[in-house]
Amino acid sequence: MAARWSRREDAELRAHYARGIAVKEIGRRLERSADAVDARRRALGLPSRRPARRMWTRAHDDLLRASAEARVAAPVVAEILGLPVEAVRRRRAQLSPTPRARLYEVAELDDLRTAVERGEPLREVARRLGRSEAAVRLRARESKLITTQARRRWTFAEDELVREGYEQGLTCDVLAVKLLGGSRSTGAVAARARRLGVVTYARSWSADEEAALRSMVSAGVSVGVIAERLSRTPEAIRRRSHTLGVRVAADAAPNRGRPWTAREDEILRDLAALAPGRLAGLLGRSDLAVVRRMRVIGLATGSPHHLAPTTDGLTAGQLRLVDRLAGDGGEPGLISLARRLGRPPAALLSAARSAAH
Repeated sequence: MAARWSRREDAELRAHYARGIAVKEIGRRLERSADAVDARRRALGLPSRRPARRMWTRAHDDLLRASAEARVAAPVVAEILGLPVEAVRRRRAQLSPTPRARLYEVAELDDLRTAVERGEPLREVARRLGRSEAAVRLRARESKLITTQARRRWTFAEDELVREGYEQGLTCDVLAVKLLGGSRSTGAVAARARRLGVVTYARSWSADEEAALRSMVSAGVSVGVIAERLSRTPEAIRRRSHTLGVRVAADAAPNRGRPWTAREDEILRDLAALAPGRLAGLLGRSDLAVVRRMRVIGLATGSPHHLAPTTDGLTAGQLRLVDRLAGDGGEPGLISLARRLGRPPAALLSAARSAAH
């Protein structure tokens, strides 16, 4: 049976607790467990030193979801909200729980095995099974149905096809299937385009997208909602609506003329990777106001419908690639890039130094 608490111990507990000493340390000094000290503290009517649990608002949750999509680090978000990092991480996990992988049934495994034996593309198997291509490929490797092969190097002809496709405004899906004949995945095409430093042009509008745009405009759907549903920027929606001769409804712009605060500028800098339409919803402003403010504070807001500005004929992506290769001592990579761009390596380095100054 636990020993009864004496008046001396109660007095020491009150004194130690008032000075902010940890409960575990108080227990060590009084030769009691931390649970016993905490129970006695409650019996003596001493208030808890733990802060009250914070109620998360809808605006906080929207900011956490958006920051997770943009892959903004939890410490940055915690600093913006003035909260502990662990609290931000826990709330993010609650809002976006990791889905549990669906187990494969025997019929699905038999279907996968038969498809691999027939040489059927895994993307077709994934579509039929309702799974991602990466998940199907992983299962095939685990089942020893396919073996991992060395990554095939990109050829000069493939690089030219990627450049040509980007100049035509084609998506990476179309590039992978039509121009490269399915020999490269969509992710591989996107990664190669970043490596080549090519500009991301606006992707072409399909007939289905134009029909969906007309339908939503007729229904009075606002530009921000249309942009989110079609995975386009609000600017792209306005331009295409003008081309089609329809008038899209503008988003409501609450608090028009409200001065921008330092907190809002900080959010724009940390979440600059998000689309202006999404930022507008988080801040309660119009997407045009967000774009104008981002330009004022020096953030890039180039329209995907126009070519990116160049320095000595090189885009910002190409200049960053040159700078990275030069900094990493990647002389072979720099020579290869110079050959693809038709420029001497010294000219590339000179352009990168000029852009840095």
